[in-house]
Amino acid sequence: EVQLFKDSTRSECDMIIVDQHLDYPGEELLGTDIVREVLLDGFQGLACIRSGNNSEADGEVYSKSGAHCHFGKEMRMKDLISGLMRAWESHTATRPDIVVSDE
Repeated sequence: EVQLFKDSTRSECDMIIVDQHLDYPGEELLGTDIVREVLLDGFQGLACIRSGNNSEADGEVYSKSGAHCHFGKEMRMKDLISGLMRAWESHTATRPDIVVSDE
């Protein structure tokens, strides 16, 4: 499942949101590793971490992975969406190759 997710990000996603601690049978993964890998593989969209671990030190780890933003799991959905919209606007403002359409 994780490899399929990583493979599909380049062609099918404008934004990814991953948890920092991902537990699969027999495997524990970090969202920061996934973010780093997809960005190195050419993903040009917005990469976000959503985690219950949201201290300032955690934020530094997320930023070092290349994540454009991070949000705590305790955030209300309304606030999360507002934060994602701000992050998206900031991300697309620095990327002239991303065309935002009203369609």
